[in-house]
Amino acid sequence: MTPETKSQRPLESAPRTNDIEKSIGVYLDQNVFSQIANGVSEWEQVLTEARENGSAEVWAGPTHVLETIQCVDESLRQKLAQVILRLIESRRMWWGHEFEALEGFCIFVEQHLSPRAIRFPQYLIHRQETLRQLWLGGLALIACTGTGKFEAAMERLQRIKTTSRLLLARLAVKSDWVDRIVDVVEKWETTTENVFADFDAMSLDEMETEIRSLAGAVPKLKGKTLAKLNQNRRTISAAYGALEIGTLLQTIFDLPCELVLLFNLAEIRQGLLRWEKEKHCKILTNEAKGAADNDLAQPPLTAAILQGAIRAAGHVGLPSTSIAYDTVLWELQKKINVSKPPTAGLTFDADHSIGLLRFNIFVTTDETFASGLKTIAARITTSTGGNWVPQIAANPKQLREAIVRRTKQHLSSAIH
Repeated sequence: MTPETKSQRPLESAPRTNDIEKSIGVYLDQNVFSQIANGVSEWEQVLTEARENGSAEVWAGPTHVLETIQCVDESLRQKLAQVILRLIESRRMWWGHEFEALEGFCIFVEQHLSPRAIRFPQYLIHRQETLRQLWLGGLALIACTGTGKFEAAMERLQRIKTTSRLLLARLAVKSDWVDRIVDVVEKWETTTENVFADFDAMSLDEMETEIRSLAGAVPKLKGKTLAKLNQNRRTISAAYGALEIGTLLQTIFDLPCELVLLFNLAEIRQGLLRWEKEKHCKILTNEAKGAADNDLAQPPLTAAILQGAIRAAGHVGLPSTSIAYDTVLWELQKKINVSKPPTAGLTFDADHSIGLLRFNIFVTTDETFASGLKTIAARITTSTGGNWVPQIAANPKQLREAIVRRTKQHLSSAIH
């Protein structure tokens, strides 16, 4: 069984999990899988009970595979992969935060710009399902062989994470970092320059050394600065989250004409023209406004139309991208308040957090992460009018209680 896909339902705005399967989706943070691999049996007892009575199912995602690859001990890496495969029954692999973001963007253009904005959703569905199979196959390879042939991938992941930590550490030591971020969002300032050129020229050791040197220079957030961050948190998350869509569209739909076949550019343009009039703003370039419909397939015009849609999405806020940046800001604030730099797991936490939109119960033993997730989950509950109520569990007892509570809700919904 798989998560619901658009082959089974039209694009819709409400978050969801395996409603068609009448079971509860449980998403475990990597630290829980690690505890099970290290012999903490209480977790598996609860999950085994739920599986045997048919009330809940465990899911994994691409981020679990990436974190498993990073495990230095080869035997532990193999055991961890085996544990994950056993709990997901070698089949329940989620497509992850990238495709949640893309699906959220498709939902946005249909609902806010034109109901005919998506020409052939099959292109997105195919990519989603293919990715699930690839990640599941990669996890199986690790579990079967404990292969150590991931050195290049591990180094690349380590560099990505270290670069992200250094970027945030440099940001955090500047007393005006909140003002600078808010200013960028308000002016919608972007750049085509390679902002990572400086980091690319540094070794991992050099980056780690600088992170340590900055650790003691992080000023705490106080007074007006803290108030400004709290006041603009959702706006910041919405804008930065929407900008991620542009990168995903370029890297995932890389074959000729895929974007033109997925999106009805003429319909999106009409929606953006109406958006400009209603919101009293300028989003489209003059070239994109004046071009004939048949010319919109030209790459510069395609990019202009989709960039306009992304900017509109930034004003509204896509839950599937905003949540990740909200998690980053939340954990960054927590670390700054104790004068510490961001941890290595921050980017993975951000990726995992999107699971709140797809699964009923999210399980983590990380107190800081759990605190942020509870805040986000409460906002999701409010924004959906109580139609989607993700729950957070931090220990086996809470997980059992959450499964029982959600099972009763399932039964009540079925009766009514």
